[in-house]
Amino acid sequence: MSPAQFQTRIKRKEISPAYLFLGAEAYQGRRCREALLDAMLGSGERENGLAQYDLTEVSLAQVVDDAR
Repeated sequence: MSPAQFQTRIKRKEISPAYLFLGAEAYQGRRCREALLDAMLGSGERENGLAQYDLTEVSLAQVVDDAR
């Protein structure tokens, strides 16, 4: 799916359970990620509704525990 197609689907709230952003242009992947976050969380909810982990510092078990 192209970045334009992805953003069109997100705007129509056609959101899938998971996405993998791959490609030669990292910029397009970041734009798609931001569009998805805006659609799911809005601008004011990112602080409480989004968790980011560096798996070199945190175990996967801890991530799963936090998700519960």
